[in-house]
Amino acid sequence: PVLDGYAATKRIRAGTRQPNVPIIAMTAHAIAGYREQCLAHGMNDYVSKPISPPELYKVLARWCTPDAAHTQPQPPKVAPVESPNKEMARFAGLAPHIDVAELWKHVAGKPSLLKRLLERFVESMESNDDTLRDALREGDLETASRLVHTVKGMAGTLGATDLRTLAIEFEAALEQSGLETSAELRGRYFDCTRHLRLHVAQFLATQGE
Repeated sequence: PVLDGYAATKRIRAGTRQPNVPIIAMTAHAIAGYREQCLAHGMNDYVSKPISPPELYKVLARWCTPDAAHTQPQPPKVAPVESPNKEMARFAGLAPHIDVAELWKHVAGKPSLLKRLLERFVESMESNDDTLRDALREGDLETASRLVHTVKGMAGTLGATDLRTLAIEFEAALEQSGLETSAELRGRYFDCTRHLRLHVAQFLATQGE
């Protein structure tokens, strides 16, 4: 918790236990040049959020071998995610706030995983928003940026396009202007997180056990 990915990588590379262990960056930063930046800091590869299971398996297969630091084996074939079907149709009520087809891909067509992601979102978002409000009020830019970045990745995984767009805008504003972000932007962000959280909670309540 006290190190970012770059600092952790530097410390691992400087150690004597496993200095050549493969390190893969997993981040919501999907911008040009970010992969090269990760490699320049000593990482071996990069996966961006929202995570695509086939792409994740491909990257893991590239490095999870005894000689991973020296070889790059061909990844195994990954079965494609099934096209929308009756199982996916059960979650149609999440629309239009969530792109169900996109979410279905991210969970590799597993309804139980999809439901767990939704439950985790509802459980975490209220406390996340409360902590973010406290950070903004107390002038804690580092915590505020981290929380918004986390929501950006979570929204991408859920296929919550509107929330992801707002989180990207909010994160950029924090990077550029610090805590001097507009009240209007903050209001739109918190309105969006609250409405989505309530929408998902109401949907889950109709699903039973």
